[in-house]
Amino acid sequence: MKRLIIIIMSVVAIIIGAQVQVTHTYDIPIWRGSLPVESINGVYMHGNIGADLLIGAGGTLTSLAFTDPATIPTIVSLGTGAFLAKNPTVYVNTESELAAAIAAGSKNITSMGTYALTANRTLAAGQHLEVLSGVITTTGFTLNTSAGTFNAPQRQVFAGTGAVVFPPSIKEINPVLWGFAPGATAAVNTAALQAAVNASTASYVSYSTNAIMTGQNLVGNAPWIVIPGGKYEINDTITYSYYSRFKSNGGIIYQSDNTKDIFYSEHPFRNEFRGINFVGGKSHIVVQNGPTGQVGLEGVQVIVDGTDHQVSASYAIKFAKSGAGGGEQGIIRGSKFNHCSQMLYAYFDATSLSDVWGEPENTLSTDDTAMIVSNNLSISNFAGVPTGNWSATTNRWIDNYGVVHIKDSRFGSEGTGGMPIVYNFTNAIGASASQPYMKQYQISIRDSMIAHGHSGKPDSGVIVLKAGLPHTIILEGNYYAAYSQFIRTDAMSEGVTLTDYMATISTYDPVISIRILDNIQYGIAIASSEGDIELLNMFMEYTMMWSGGALPGTSTSKGGNTICIRGVKTFKYAVAALADDGTVSLPNASSGIVKVSCNAEGGEWKVNTDGSVVKLSGTTNTDAADTDAKLDVYDGGTYAIVKNRLGATGNCSIVYEYK
Repeated sequence: MKRLIIIIMSVVAIIIGAQVQVTHTYDIPIWRGSLPVESINGVYMHGNIGADLLIGAGGTLTSLAFTDPATIPTIVSLGTGAFLAKNPTVYVNTESELAAAIAAGSKNITSMGTYALTANRTLAAGQHLEVLSGVITTTGFTLNTSAGTFNAPQRQVFAGTGAVVFPPSIKEINPVLWGFAPGATAAVNTAALQAAVNASTASYVSYSTNAIMTGQNLVGNAPWIVIPGGKYEINDTITYSYYSRFKSNGGIIYQSDNTKDIFYSEHPFRNEFRGINFVGGKSHIVVQNGPTGQVGLEGVQVIVDGTDHQVSASYAIKFAKSGAGGGEQGIIRGSKFNHCSQMLYAYFDATSLSDVWGEPENTLSTDDTAMIVSNNLSISNFAGVPTGNWSATTNRWIDNYGVVHIKDSRFGSEGTGGMPIVYNFTNAIGASASQPYMKQYQISIRDSMIAHGHSGKPDSGVIVLKAGLPHTIILEGNYYAAYSQFIRTDAMSEGVTLTDYMATISTYDPVISIRILDNIQYGIAIASSEGDIELLNMFMEYTMMWSGGALPGTSTSKGGNTICIRGVKTFKYAVAALADDGTVSLPNASSGIVKVSCNAEGGEWKVNTDGSVVKLSGTTNTDAADTDAKLDVYDGGTYAIVKNRLGATGNCSIVYEYK
């Protein structure tokens, strides 16, 4: 229901152009269909009532017609106390009538018929088009309302593949205008959704000029594409562009063809997806910054917020580079991934994943694949819930090709082993011989609930080294049961041993740092099938709180490996109850200073690479030989041995700084 202005004249001149005095103005509802008429002399009514009417004395109605509405002055005196206001509504039922009304400069045009455009039609400034009924087919032509205003009911009013350009006042576009509906065929829904995206793309507005954009403009936006509630089947890929933004309150888009993506773009810039449920298809959202081989844009940002992704045949979300530059940020938050073959391919310059639920199903995932593949990824508050039996697979959560930071997250399958968390494919050694700071690789996992892998599988662990070592590994403040090693070294690809790998170090390579600190775990720190390893240029530090299993420093806890580093390193060992005559072996063929305390005794010893030991200082009952009733540090051959010979169980601590 619209509003109609009724103006009652107290004095009206008889002659056109005479002065008019207006004494009363009323704003009353105007009704479609039958109009209640009062006996008001000289009241002119116009609007969507089918005609322009003059209400005369006694309620008589007079129809008014003007051959050229543009020539009507603002106020026209009609005699007998009546007047005419400018801009009467013109009703059109055919394309020729629409063309004539636009050409005549009609300010208010209401389309009532079903017809096809035969040429481009463009509103002028100040013109308004309302599609009240019928359908306008646009194939091959453009309906451009950008200079004027537009209105239509939320039903199908357009058909065909021609462009529709909306004015800046339109903030949202609903594909329902093109026939998008839960009961429509997949082909109709696909065409309707693509038409809505095209209309939004055509309606870019530049903030700087407030004009329709002709090409890319880095400061601007486009109307949101709104997906109504309900399930909508499509059967082809929807392509979108720089400022395409999509939102819904739980509407479902179902892709019935698993070989095709749902949304795809090679021209992203400022895109958003909010509140949409995706089901089926190959990938749900694909973003590639630029066509392959071309230079991508700087400043691309894609936000995925509150979406639901189910049973994608490949990565549910894919953030890719063109391979020729560009700068991008991907943001995924508050979303869910349920039974997708893979969750995320993240090759933007930076991608963040926060407050996300991930629930892969092993029967729907290809063996030996990762749920996430990334080169620069930050994960926080992630809840991983792998369903099914993963013990017979070589799947994992993340393949790292750059930097991955994880905090406050959970990876699921407590009690059954779950999947390894990170496969590392980075290689700090020789990363950039001439520019060592250009490529830097890191893995950090902090304050997270870790259950992972099976110790009987050589490719299981919290972190599995597949191609080499990153510059930094940090495992800090994590908890729960580790069913295999924190860092697995014996799965190096192509039969390359860790010793051989470390031998490739050059003078350009930085120190590699490994920190395993303050974790509450049942598990094994580092494992390799190679025996004792010399990791040159490495700094390693770890402090553990153990709920069971063998302690660091014994052969069973490290799989027979001693970590030996070029440069000063630290070996730490603490035990509340070292048995009388119990021993701890220090790293083989090393030299340094060891400080040992046990009950009330303590001292400092110098250890040489041949295993010989010199006592530097200590309490009375300390020695550098295997002496009864003493706290001893002595030569064990090619390594030093710490031994409690005090005659009672000891609360012992060892700190060994060595090369």
